[in-house]
Amino acid sequence: GYSAFDVNWKPAESILYNLLRINKLGGNYLLNIGPRADGSIPEGSVQVLEEIGAWVADNAPALHGTRPSPFAYNLPYGPTTWNEVNGGKHLYYHVFYWDESGELWIPGVMNPAEEVSVSIPSAPQVHFTVESVHGIGLRVSGLPREAPTALCTTLDIQFNSEPDLEEGIREINGSIYLDALGGKVIGGEFVEWDTKPCYNWYSGRNISYKMVVTRGGNYRVSVNLAGYYSGTITFNFSDGSKLQGRNTATPSGYRTFEWQDMGTVYLEPGEYTFDVSSQQSDSWLKLRGIRFVHQ
Repeated sequence: GYSAFDVNWKPAESILYNLLRINKLGGNYLLNIGPRADGSIPEGSVQVLEEIGAWVADNAPALHGTRPSPFAYNLPYGPTTWNEVNGGKHLYYHVFYWDESGELWIPGVMNPAEEVSVSIPSAPQVHFTVESVHGIGLRVSGLPREAPTALCTTLDIQFNSEPDLEEGIREINGSIYLDALGGKVIGGEFVEWDTKPCYNWYSGRNISYKMVVTRGGNYRVSVNLAGYYSGTITFNFSDGSKLQGRNTATPSGYRTFEWQDMGTVYLEPGEYTFDVSSQQSDSWLKLRGIRFVHQ
């Protein structure tokens, strides 16, 4: 609720992410901006709204007139929206942070590279290479090390033929990596915008993911987390498999993230959804990502 003493405004990234996530699902965002009694809008709200308004002006087709995305889950670094403009089919991938690798994967878009046109509408000066990698999707390489636009960078993937979409994160560069933003939260959204996005992960709230396993066998599972207390993290897979690992407190509590081992699970090739739940001895846990490595 509104409090005149609370000046800890939600960052523009958080509001924009909520807007795009809701838009992706075909909904509308009702946002309380906390007007004063005289009807004026607090300066903190104005600043955030102006930042988001500038982004919307540069990326209007990715937001206005869109339909629910064909992807139920987010891609690794953010949500997708879908629009049909002048007969063309557009999947907009909203990338909320840059990992400085110079490459970006678009898993699940299985069309050959020559059947899509990929661009960054708000930064047309940025040049890159797009290739199709069998069984994974599209690989975008030659990107700048830093994000070319503010808040988030939107990629426009226009299909020159019928879209060929197969949802699910695949093994890339030797591991299946599931980013915090790639999950579907059960029990309410609770993303925090730190150096990189993470979940404030309370007990009783589940995070759901979808992945595609191409190599059967044992997978070592680790979690990138931060927390003041120890606890357990449980993985329940759609084939009935279950893995429960134990996390420990991290140095400096929530300010220090580290990878912690959760154990090994055997998975046959195929599509999987799985839910992740946390039970901590006290307070909550912060989660940035989950990694599966074939043994």
